Amino acid sequence: MVLRWVASALNDAAARMRRLRGCDQMKTLLQALAQRSPKDTVEATRQAA
Repeated sequence: MVLRWVASALNDAAARMRRLRGCDQMKTLLQALAQRSPKDTVEATRQAA
Protein backbone atom coordinates (compact mmCIF):
# COMPACT_ATOMS: atom_id res chain seq x y z
CA MET A 1 0.00 0.00 0.00
CA VAL A 2 2.89 2.37 0.75
CA LEU A 3 4.28 1.83 -2.74
CA ARG A 4 0.90 2.72 -4.18
CA TRP A 5 0.78 5.94 -2.13
CA VAL A 6 4.26 6.93 -3.25
CA ALA A 7 3.42 6.22 -6.89
CA SER A 8 0.24 8.27 -6.58
CA ALA A 9 2.08 11.18 -4.97
CA LEU A 10 4.78 11.16 -7.68
CA ASN A 11 2.17 11.00 -10.41
CA ASP A 12 0.36 13.97 -8.88
CA ALA A 13 3.58 16.00 -8.43
CA ALA A 14 4.81 15.32 -11.97
CA ALA A 15 2.35 17.83 -13.40
CA ARG A 16 3.85 20.61 -11.26
CA MET A 17 7.51 19.88 -12.00
CA ARG A 18 9.38 22.04 -14.47
CA ARG A 19 12.10 21.00 -16.84
CA LEU A 20 15.57 22.27 -16.03
CA ARG A 21 16.66 24.65 -18.79
CA GLY A 22 20.15 25.93 -19.29
CA CYS A 23 21.90 22.92 -17.80
CA ASP A 24 24.39 23.10 -20.69
CA GLN A 25 25.54 26.44 -19.25
CA MET A 26 26.43 24.93 -15.86
CA LYS A 27 30.17 25.18 -16.57
CA THR A 28 29.85 28.93 -17.22
CA LEU A 29 27.91 29.34 -13.97
CA LEU A 30 30.56 27.47 -11.98
CA GLN A 31 33.29 29.65 -13.48
CA ALA A 32 31.39 32.83 -12.54
CA LEU A 33 30.89 31.55 -9.01
CA ALA A 34 34.57 30.67 -8.77
CA GLN A 35 35.49 34.30 -9.41
CA ARG A 36 33.21 35.51 -6.61
CA SER A 37 33.53 32.73 -4.02
CA PRO A 38 36.36 31.34 -1.91
CA LYS A 39 38.06 28.34 -3.46
CA ASP A 40 36.80 25.76 -0.93
CA THR A 41 33.13 26.69 -1.49
CA VAL A 42 33.41 26.26 -5.25
CA GLU A 43 35.15 22.90 -4.89
CA ALA A 44 32.37 21.66 -2.57
CA THR A 45 29.79 22.80 -5.14
CA ARG A 46 31.52 20.88 -7.91
CA GLN A 47 31.69 17.72 -5.81
CA ALA A 48 28.00 18.01 -4.99
CA ALA A 49 27.10 18.45 -8.68
